[in-house]
Amino acid sequence: ICDIIDEFIYHTYIYEKSSAKTAHKVLEALFNIDNINKKMNRDEYSHSILSEKAKSYIQKNINKSITQSEVADFLGISPGYLCNVFKKSEGITLIKYINTVKLKSVQRIMEKEKLKLYEAAELYGYTDANYVSALYKEIFGHNITEHKQEYQGIFNEE
Repeated sequence: ICDIIDEFIYHTYIYEKSSAKTAHKVLEALFNIDNINKKMNRDEYSHSILSEKAKSYIQKNINKSITQSEVADFLGISPGYLCNVFKKSEGITLIKYINTVKLKSVQRIMEKEKLKLYEAAELYGYTDANYVSALYKEIFGHNITEHKQEYQGIFNEE
């Protein structure tokens, strides 16, 4: 597009004499802009589909330890590409999303079933209750045992 515009600017004397050539160059530039826009929309759409498939995989395997490599293998893409796509689409890293969903599930089951932290954590693939507690505080800003109404809606994946 820049080349077309540069040619149009630097060769104006050619286009002053011919309205057809001028129209052709303008249409060529618009055509290229439209193609770029369509490609960007396709990329956003495919990113969204990959992110939704990743989220679905995470939900189906929520009770296991999940790595970004496993999710990427499931989708047939590289882990690096998955991380980039997921961050662009969801605005959060894949690992943070996995941990957020799992931690909310741990908190819910602790409240619902009156389980101890280590018991609930084991149900979601965590082996260290201290790690779960620290991670929860890092992500949500309060202890997992504190019940705060303002955090109820975050990633509610029920």
